[in-house]
Amino acid sequence: MFFALIKIVIGWLLLVLTVISSQTIVTTPVNTAAKVDSQAIFNCTADTGDDYVTWDYESVESNIPVRIYTAKDGEVRQDQQDKFGIERDDANGVHNLVIKNVQIDLGVRYFCGFALEGVKTDAELVAVSMLCNSTVSFRRGPGGSLAR
Repeated sequence: MFFALIKIVIGWLLLVLTVISSQTIVTTPVNTAAKVDSQAIFNCTADTGDDYVTWDYESVESNIPVRIYTAKDGEVRQDQQDKFGIERDDANGVHNLVIKNVQIDLGVRYFCGFALEGVKTDAELVAVSMLCNSTVSFRRGPGGSLAR
């Protein structure tokens, strides 16, 4: 009886791992510049409407990822809801991250991926505090460094 139960559990785990390992991100987020006090959206579409899709960001203070959202929970984490939202369409695998009100400290790297697989794709938000109509050009200086 015990061995039969173990065989069932192992079979179930292999099935789950097979399903999980075949998942991919088909629409990836792209690097974005957004003006402070505006909204920014990072796209992320999985090949399935998967419960294992996550969004994280890398904190400025450390290189430790901070979890924003897990599809399985169905919403942005409580402590992140003032900054972030999700546009979700399970039928099409869409899990877009909405940055509600861009601020300088939110100009970091964001990661969309599958929590159980370690598969992730990333993009960076550059928060721009002021837009100006002038053009700044750079040229290569001695030693290949950039100079104005």
